[in-house]
Amino acid sequence: MNRLHTLILLLVLIWPFNSRSQDLVVLDCRPTADPMLVSMQRTDANNDICALVRVLLPVGGVKFSGNTVGDVSFDGSEYRVYLTSGTKFLQISCPGHYPLRIDFRDYGINALEGKRIYELKLKAQSFVQPQAADPGANYLILNVQPAQGVSVKVDGTSQIVDGGTVSVYLKYGRHTYHVESDGYAPEEGTVEIGPTGKTVKEVRLQSVMATLTVSPETPGCAVYVNDRFKGTGTWGGQLPAGLYRVEARKDGHRPQTVTIELSQRDSRTVTIPALSPVYGIINVNYRPVGATVAIDGMEAGTTPDIFRNVTVGRHTVTVSKPGYQSRQEQVTVGENQTATVSGELVAQAVQQQAAPVAVSTTGNTINGHEYVDLGLSVKWAACNVGASSIEDSGNYYAWGETATKAEYTQANSKTYGKTKGDISGNPQYDAARANWGGTWRLPTKAEFDELVNKCKWEWTTQGGKKGYRVIGPSGNSIFLPAAGWRSGSSLYDADTRGYYWSSTPDGSTDAVFDLLFFSGYRSTYWIRRFSGFPVRPVSE
Repeated sequence: MNRLHTLILLLVLIWPFNSRSQDLVVLDCRPTADPMLVSMQRTDANNDICALVRVLLPVGGVKFSGNTVGDVSFDGSEYRVYLTSGTKFLQISCPGHYPLRIDFRDYGINALEGKRIYELKLKAQSFVQPQAADPGANYLILNVQPAQGVSVKVDGTSQIVDGGTVSVYLKYGRHTYHVESDGYAPEEGTVEIGPTGKTVKEVRLQSVMATLTVSPETPGCAVYVNDRFKGTGTWGGQLPAGLYRVEARKDGHRPQTVTIELSQRDSRTVTIPALSPVYGIINVNYRPVGATVAIDGMEAGTTPDIFRNVTVGRHTVTVSKPGYQSRQEQVTVGENQTATVSGELVAQAVQQQAAPVAVSTTGNTINGHEYVDLGLSVKWAACNVGASSIEDSGNYYAWGETATKAEYTQANSKTYGKTKGDISGNPQYDAARANWGGTWRLPTKAEFDELVNKCKWEWTTQGGKKGYRVIGPSGNSIFLPAAGWRSGSSLYDADTRGYYWSSTPDGSTDAVFDLLFFSGYRSTYWIRRFSGFPVRPVSE
């Protein structure tokens, strides 16, 4: 009797479930001609591309088993199931329905092929899934431009703007938004929030900025707007409406200022009159008489002499004469003032000249470029960047730039007037690293000083080009051609002077240290960044 009662109880428990279960109906199963794009592909454990079965069934909660690979995705009407190549069966479990086992051979498909898309269309019998309670709210997404410096309010409440996007959860109904940013016309409006999906609104504020172009009559001026540096030479940009103080500045000149008031959507051009040079005097009273005087690397006369019409500011005065040690002094010239440089050159000791040391190739290379070990802290390249031989001048670069150009001016300099640290090894600014790669880089001022102070320098001619043979403590040598320098579109001082960039700024925003040499003289000193100089790389 107990067994009978147990059987009856089991039938009572099972019967309601069976009465609710239905059969899934296969409407169609076929391969498609759709291509499987790379973005759609998935690979199995053997790195073989899987087959994709698109299961058309608008019922949630369906489970798949068999040779499936990875997660199954569902978009509300279609499941995407990835299976290994060669699969013949697929087990499907759908809520409220009996499990269904698909044998692809029943539909003329011997086995699934990798990298191919199949379509399996199923019909579920009437089955009502339990519905979640409606929350009565949905998302509003505002995509705003400009993305930065913008203020957004929804229903009067300020919102967080993340990369130009605002996301806020709102109750069903009508809501207001307000978007504003300096220099733009504000925009406001209303949106409807409902149960059919999140609401996405694109908001593009219209600029009311004014356009200002500043054109100084004096070339190479630095342009400042409300005391903020904007650029060198002619500058143009957008500004909010308002009153502005526009100024042109240049070393050794008296600045000029213009005040202008801009309205919304104005387009104005301001021409700043030519700046007036401001002069001082340098008195060079060095012995012996007749020594050569160079101011900022340019020969100015011989000692003793008074040099008038020198623009105010800092200058480098170099005094040199064959048979004497050269002297270099920094002076600051004030308006209508005289800066005096005086002293006496020290005679060089007479030394017996050794036989010339030939400059030859070493065969040692770094990243395909030959180097010479002079016995110093770094290895020196055997030739300049862009040179075809050791005596070739190679390419000319403005400081902090990695490509040559037709003209070298203050106006087209990419670093003049900008604060920069030491650029050695930075491929964005270092012409040696950018063009030669590897560990090649610009020398620092300290490394040039080491070259000047620890090596023997012989003015000579190599391959028809004048320059210095520099002999290191190791006895090896390099040749530095007197390649001159470029300004504007012209080449100056070729075969008489050498100028080579270091990586070290002098602490200002307009000058850096370089190596300067000519017959009887070599040293490091500061010079403006926009000239075109050769580059001699170094490496550890």
